[in-house]
Amino acid sequence: MDTKKLFRFLSVIFICVLFVILTAALLGQRFYGNYQPREIQVAILEQESFDLEPPQKKTECLVVTNSEEANSAHAYNEIQGIFSQLKVRADYVDLSREELPAYDAYEKVVLAAEDYDQLGARASDLMDWVGNGGNLMIFFPPQAGSVFQSISAGLGIREVGREMYELPGIRMKTDFLLGGKGKDFMVEEPYESSLSLSLNEDCTVHIVSADDRELPVLWERKYKDGTIVFDNFGIMEKAYRGIHAAGYSLLGEAFAWPVINGSSFYLDDFPSPVPSGASEYIQRDYGISVKDFYTNVWWPDLLKLSEKDHQGAMGACGI
Repeated sequence: MDTKKLFRFLSVIFICVLFVILTAALLGQRFYGNYQPREIQVAILEQESFDLEPPQKKTECLVVTNSEEANSAHAYNEIQGIFSQLKVRADYVDLSREELPAYDAYEKVVLAAEDYDQLGARASDLMDWVGNGGNLMIFFPPQAGSVFQSISAGLGIREVGREMYELPGIRMKTDFLLGGKGKDFMVEEPYESSLSLSLNEDCTVHIVSADDRELPVLWERKYKDGTIVFDNFGIMEKAYRGIHAAGYSLLGEAFAWPVINGSSFYLDDFPSPVPSGASEYIQRDYGISVKDFYTNVWWPDLLKLSEKDHQGAMGACGI
């Protein structure tokens, strides 16, 4: 055979031989390399392990109310609604029917009664408990009775007036409600709902009245080793639950809670490029192009309108 022809077919022969070898290897693996699975028994937990009850979470809070007082009964309903959303485990005690348990069994106490005179000596015990590391929230402004006067200094109050104060609105002094610092919010249908008072300088005031007086509405104070939060916002309606919930969150170092009934609005196709050119009416009234109108007139006006509506609806209260 011609040497050139032989050399020409060597590459083809090599490829054919390679295919034969690969085919033999695959067939050998198919017939001689079958995988034989081993039976493995997985140990299953005994039935007793499934019958155990999960550990119960410790009751976090004691709520003190008085069903014979209208404001306290209203506060009871509000607190139950708030705590059900915040997933807070609480025991509720009615001063008109039950004895107060030991404060030491709880991390926090919410005092939602109107007349503190019914607490008697337990009011002093409550302040001692706070001083030893407890956390107390005054849920709404009480009557200025003798027992309240005796503990008012510990609550951060320097002086209490005789008449209640009508809040025209509230003003955020801090960012304890995110993004609220420096903003005013209207109170719908206000009435005399807050104590007229002045505070000691060691109080951290988060909310004041939205007027020249800036009456303290919600503040916190360190009392020895404990924390006190005083909620002087006596309007207890569903629309304002976010304020009371945020006040409760100040009783601990960290607190996570959901914000419900929130919504976002999007303007379709903005701020993508707006149509160019001119409009008969825009040109007549503003003397500018359509693009300049949407960018420099229409959009700033919408922002101002949104801010006005935001204030009126208490939208920043996390409600």
